[in-house]
Amino acid sequence: MNDPRRPELVIPASARTSLPHLPTFVEHGGELACRHPADAINTRLYGFVLQADRELLDAYCDRCFNRPTGDEEHWQAAGDEVLLNFVDIPTMGSTDLLDQRLGVCHEREAAIWFPVVDRRWNRFAWAVPYMFVDSALALAGGREVYGFPKQMGTLQIPVGETAPSELHIDTVTLRDYAPDSVATNCRVVTAERTGEPPPLGAPWRHPGQALHEVMSAVGATSVPDLGSGVTPSWLARWLPRGARHIPDLSPDLLFFAQLVEEDIPMLLLKQFRDAHQQGAACYQAVVRVDMVVSLFRTGGLLPDDYLVRVEALDGEPISRELGIVSPCKPRLAFWLDFDFVVRLAHILWEAHDARC
Repeated sequence: MNDPRRPELVIPASARTSLPHLPTFVEHGGELACRHPADAINTRLYGFVLQADRELLDAYCDRCFNRPTGDEEHWQAAGDEVLLNFVDIPTMGSTDLLDQRLGVCHEREAAIWFPVVDRRWNRFAWAVPYMFVDSALALAGGREVYGFPKQMGTLQIPVGETAPSELHIDTVTLRDYAPDSVATNCRVVTAERTGEPPPLGAPWRHPGQALHEVMSAVGATSVPDLGSGVTPSWLARWLPRGARHIPDLSPDLLFFAQLVEEDIPMLLLKQFRDAHQQGAACYQAVVRVDMVVSLFRTGGLLPDDYLVRVEALDGEPISRELGIVSPCKPRLAFWLDFDFVVRLAHILWEAHDARC
């Protein structure tokens, strides 16, 4: 007879790891970070391409990916623009056979991405300097498992059949750094337009059509070979091995070309502060995570009259760190409906434990 005090579905058993040097993660009540991979269903994304400062983007790569590894990794910005994304994910859950029984969460997130290139291996990825979410489950899983720089926030992301009049991010932060400053809820980023909300742009039927229409909208003269996606031959034409100068690669070209290929790799610095040594990290790694597009539903261009404002906050120094001038008009705005899977990560570099 079952104990009435004990529900049928209990905490999943701690799984034995296949890597002998890794300890088993201890499962317990209140744990928010589920086993991965993670599955995102019926996702709506609004994207805005913004001008930034390439030198500042390069400095971010040096600070987060190159210097910590002693230059074992060599990443730099692939252009001077960033992609501001507002994303609504109604169903986000684990694909693990044990944890998928536990349930799902509704996650809203907003993030700033910019394309980076590894000159050593001629490969692309997306750096993610800022990300805000409204779910504690999403925050814990994103930060602890992968290293996404997720912060809690309040996000307005309308989902409907018309172009949203306003999207924004609020978070609790310090407006000014000073001994007597108190963290308060502040507006961080706003994307807005005036006038009646028009219907969403003519829908794209497949990623190839999306890429061609975006390239036409921005006046691009060449696109990747769509026969096989973002092929090594296309990459070699854009970035010949040994070339001294890196031509700018716009975020929209890379994003939609990778959408055709159904794989969008993210580059992250995963780290945790040490409990004993001030200013030290007890764990630090450079991680690549692939977002695999499992189903492209539809999408289209948004009106070209949006204005983006980035607030001057010491606690969220987005403009100072990335060089985004506020207010600014996006060079391109678009929307997408799709499903994706956040795959198991690849550890590109991992710091050795100094205590050993």
